[in-house]
Amino acid sequence: MARLRDYRVWPLRVPLVASIDMSFGRLGTRPCLLLQLEDSDGCTGFGEAWVNFPSWSLVERAVTLDRVVQRFVGRTLPPDPQAWIDEVEAGLSIQALQSGTTIPLRHAVSALDIALWDLAARQRSRSLASLLAGGAPRDRVAVYASGLGPRDVAAETTAAVAAGHVAVKLRVGFGRDIDRANLAAARDAAGWDRAIMVDANQAFGPKTFRDIEGDFVRAAVAWVEEPLRADDREGYRQLGSRRVRTRLAGGENWYGADLSAAIEEGWVQVIQPDVTKAGGISAVRTAIRLAARAGRTVALHVFGSPVGWLASVALAAAEPGVSWVEMEAQGAAVWGCGFPQGCFDVVQGTVAPPVGPGLGARPQPRLADLLARELRAVVRLPEAGARAEAMEIGQG
Repeated sequence: MARLRDYRVWPLRVPLVASIDMSFGRLGTRPCLLLQLEDSDGCTGFGEAWVNFPSWSLVERAVTLDRVVQRFVGRTLPPDPQAWIDEVEAGLSIQALQSGTTIPLRHAVSALDIALWDLAARQRSRSLASLLAGGAPRDRVAVYASGLGPRDVAAETTAAVAAGHVAVKLRVGFGRDIDRANLAAARDAAGWDRAIMVDANQAFGPKTFRDIEGDFVRAAVAWVEEPLRADDREGYRQLGSRRVRTRLAGGENWYGADLSAAIEEGWVQVIQPDVTKAGGISAVRTAIRLAARAGRTVALHVFGSPVGWLASVALAAAEPGVSWVEMEAQGAAVWGCGFPQGCFDVVQGTVAPPVGPGLGARPQPRLADLLARELRAVVRLPEAGARAEAMEIGQG
């Protein structure tokens, strides 16, 4: 049996041509936290942990991920990745409660779980989708273009349609006048034969949402994502129990018991777990099957590098209960130089899961140099050991 010989934690920051604005904050760069595992036979697997907000989360999660993985070096790889995830959570869960870091720990084990699945598929020379399916996966997966707005919505929608998308999602929560104008621009550009969704990023309270819901109805919005704070459980229960005129979506910021309750109690109609946040492929697969039994629509949330996105596409191809996978409209522009371009090909609103071993595509050699020609600085993380390095990727 192969053992875990080594690993590397890759914290990266990628420059953006323009900032990404959300209702609660702004991203001036795109952080990314990758994990590379190497077994005793020289086979490698990649995973990803979610890092976007707050700005220091890249350092915090890199240190957490380093500490989580180093305990397994030299150990025989498990037949089921969940075995190591359970060991981490059993060993560190009380410490995480003491320090208020249960969610960063969940993000770290997400990267470990994804990397173990990628490694297991590569060891068997199988695609991750086929390994997860236990046979032939679906050959196409439905995707939608996300991340539109709040600027240049008409142009961004037009570009997404030209790229092959049949559904788009724009950000709202910037004030009613701006949101109305952007909804109208998106609908004009997309036409009435394509789906439009919106993401409020937790911007509204229950009363505000009820007051403005008509704006979304008139624009024929397919769903409103995270209209309330993720921790407003009672607010979601109230909205979920009444006759809503638009479908509600959420799930990227619900974990464990909250995610299960949201599915079983019907807080929202569209469930959106994220493999880089919720505990990896293993945890999200469990949530997908629970949602299928409850009759919920599943649309996998993705906002990170192609590592997490490819893992989501593979999982969707293996699980018939998944209806959609989110695809960042600007993803190819942000990440394309570090990953194969075929990762981003959309045909009539669908993508083909890679058929190569594991994720089917992976960061190219010398990822940092490919993401930007000049490496501005390499900074050793404090107390993080030799494997965790923070890379500030600049343009000169």
